[in-house]
Amino acid sequence: MTDKEYRDLYSKSKTEAQNALFYEYINYVYAIVYNKLRSCGTKEDIEECVSDIFSAVFLSYDDQNNLNGDLKGFIGTIANRKAINRFK
Repeated sequence: MTDKEYRDLYSKSKTEAQNALFYEYINYVYAIVYNKLRSCGTKEDIEECVSDIFSAVFLSYDDQNNLNGDLKGFIGTIANRKAINRFK
């Protein structure tokens, strides 16, 4: 999903945009978190971290800011940083 596609969907319905983004990137985010926390976290810790990541993505997304392209890098950066913080 590109930023433009998400922005268009976001302008129609925030809930639909969030659901679409979640279902598009859930496996990607889960893989990042799992790789960081598998040695020290439980399944519940991993799931909670994934939820926190999507919450941070939704709260930090600015529909006025142009990310120029795929949201994968934006989401991956947030996921990586949150998982590392949870690891610490």
